[in-house]
Amino acid sequence: MVSLPLLALALAQPVSAQQDQPASKMPADVFAYLEVDAGALDRGLHQLDLVQLVDDPEFASFFEPLFAMIGADPDHPVDSLLANVPISQFLAGHAAIGIRGFRIWVEQPDGTQTEVEISPDSPLNVRAMLDLAGMVASMRMDMTMSSMGLMSPETASGWFPEELNVEVGVDMVLVIQPGPALRQHVHEVLSNPQQIQGPVIDIHNDDILGRSVTHVSFSIEQTRGVVTDLYADLAGDTWVIATNLETFEQAVTGSPADSLAANPDFIKVHERMTSGDPVLFAYGNTGDELSILQNFIPPVLDEANSLLGFDSYVGSGFALSMTEGGVRESFGVVFDGEPRGVFSLLDAMPGGIAMAHQAPADAVALVGMKFDPAILHDRFLALIDTLLPGTGKRVGTMMAAGFSQTGFDLQRDFLNAFGDEISLVQFAPTGPMIPDWLMSVEVKDEEAARLVLARVQGMMAGNAPLRFVAAELDGGIAAQTIEIENFPIMAPTMAIANGKLMIASTSQVLVDAATGWGNGATIASSEVYQRTMRGLARGDDGSAVMLVYADLRQIVPPVLMMTMGLIPEQFADTGAAPEMEYWQQHLSGVALAIRNDSDGLTLDTFSPLGVMMPMIGVGLVFAQGVPSSRPAISSGPGFGPETGPETDESFITSANDLNTQAWFMVRYADQGASSYQAGLDLSQRATSMEPQNHWFLNTLGVAQYRTGAYSQALETLKRCEAMNRSSSNQYDASSDVLFMAMCHYRLGHQEVARELLDRAGNMVGPGSDEEINTFYDEAMELIRK
Repeated sequence: MVSLPLLALALAQPVSAQQDQPASKMPADVFAYLEVDAGALDRGLHQLDLVQLVDDPEFASFFEPLFAMIGADPDHPVDSLLANVPISQFLAGHAAIGIRGFRIWVEQPDGTQTEVEISPDSPLNVRAMLDLAGMVASMRMDMTMSSMGLMSPETASGWFPEELNVEVGVDMVLVIQPGPALRQHVHEVLSNPQQIQGPVIDIHNDDILGRSVTHVSFSIEQTRGVVTDLYADLAGDTWVIATNLETFEQAVTGSPADSLAANPDFIKVHERMTSGDPVLFAYGNTGDELSILQNFIPPVLDEANSLLGFDSYVGSGFALSMTEGGVRESFGVVFDGEPRGVFSLLDAMPGGIAMAHQAPADAVALVGMKFDPAILHDRFLALIDTLLPGTGKRVGTMMAAGFSQTGFDLQRDFLNAFGDEISLVQFAPTGPMIPDWLMSVEVKDEEAARLVLARVQGMMAGNAPLRFVAAELDGGIAAQTIEIENFPIMAPTMAIANGKLMIASTSQVLVDAATGWGNGATIASSEVYQRTMRGLARGDDGSAVMLVYADLRQIVPPVLMMTMGLIPEQFADTGAAPEMEYWQQHLSGVALAIRNDSDGLTLDTFSPLGVMMPMIGVGLVFAQGVPSSRPAISSGPGFGPETGPETDESFITSANDLNTQAWFMVRYADQGASSYQAGLDLSQRATSMEPQNHWFLNTLGVAQYRTGAYSQALETLKRCEAMNRSSSNQYDASSDVLFMAMCHYRLGHQEVARELLDRAGNMVGPGSDEEINTFYDEAMELIRK
């Protein structure tokens, strides 16, 4: 079972230990909880490696184009941008919301009413849900028959949504520590309630439990009943607001010992998910969530749920923290006692990736997974026997027989032969060569493992593009070189040594691993690895059953060196970039760890920007369309790939997108008539949406010129040239002059064309970009021919 997907924001220490924290004011039966800490966000941002890199004076010249583009102060870029986002003015500390339940109420045109309450105390009612389903099905059928002409719209109109009276209510608590701007705004609203526009119909004070409580009533018609009343205690540094009176009274008078913060499952989730200074925290109470569906779960499924062990899973959480150098995100579940059923398989995963403490410090990446195949085999058979008594032994016999048919003894050749860790170590590439690597598998019985390899190679003989050639390596290591047909550049070496089956990219790597690894500086002893592990929850690798780690200090500099010339000049002055070694001072590593113990299971990630923020950024890019390669609108510039006339306009959602696509279709002289006409259509749409945008007019003028409308193009370009001169957001004016010169030449005004070309020649120089130089060459070829 999966808990509700929630996001929320959290506190630096266990909530149960701090009675003034929001969770201590939440009723104990809140099953979904969300919380934010604005202070942690501000503190955390300044710890990020990338923020410190941007703030470093050494990088000021390199990032100067970016700072100018986004309007940041070069001396204090991050703080100057944060000053434009006054979060602290609206939120002084924590804010949290807890949800207790929902209510759906529907009145049909004939007066029939259906009401559904959804909460742990009011499980979903099958009859009510079927009533809603029947109403929706009837509405859909009537609409279908109406569209087919089988029913008149008047007959069917009673079933259209606008003819129904629908309300959706939510039972929730909001706890917030307001900033000065929010306090002032709320004070102004409460002082002049008659000026409020919208769904608020009444504001007055009630005496509740000896408190002066602000009671706000909303119009059901305008809010669809989502919120009909708010009860707010706005005294003190922390405000408490609820959507019904009973919930409000519990929030303001309940003892912290009876609150959500005292819930043992909440405490376990919170302590497992959070450490350091978290910004985000979410909690879902699995038991309460499932209780909502109890009327829909047949007894047989409920018992199966218990047998499978899913009832041992009682809570889940998510937390985001900005820790030393980067962003840590944790997703996890907690168990009620020892894991049972399916979760008992976790017993085969003891945790602790040994290779991190053996591989040399100059390795750039490590992937390790730890599990004991013998324990996993036993737990799997025990689980089968729990579900279907008497079958576990027979399944084990069948598995052994299957291996026997291929010439292997399951217990001897596999379960007893191999150990509990598989690891892959990656080294930095040297020049254009394929980087070195080593894969390692723990071996418990070397003789059994050698027998398995011999039998596998015998089965592959003649049927696979591989040849195994015996070799003796330094130190008397008996090995085999693996020759790969039609791929001579790669010939890995394989050997069993020091309790490991090792396959390496070269014989030297294998010899080093077998004779020297673990005797000197290792991955685990490196500063970057230790810093990265501190960025993960719990700060070490001892409980990790799976670990993925990469050293950015070794990876990023060569990647930057190869790609520096590809960075658009709108974002960075690559000529002013610091030495590559300087980048390393602002980087640590990235890591992913899966942790397992008797309390629960957690997935932790750590990277310079985390997982969520890049995903949000990618989502915004796709949502807004491909940005422009030129500052095309007043909201700011962007960049993107060239597109042709076949561009899918379903992704174009704004004037900026229209103008961007149009520009790439019309800017150059070799793009074809169909491209020019499509670009003109898009440009006309963009300018109709923002007729005073001189960037858009520039694109329109070029599009008109490309399609042969020279007189119209000349008038458009004159207008945008004048607007550009008076604008604070100017583009390179030489583009207007060059296209006006070509328009005059096409209209037979050769002398004027030459004068404008000479004028443009004084404007075009070494600092001009590729587009301007291309336009100048085009005009020279046309007018000077």
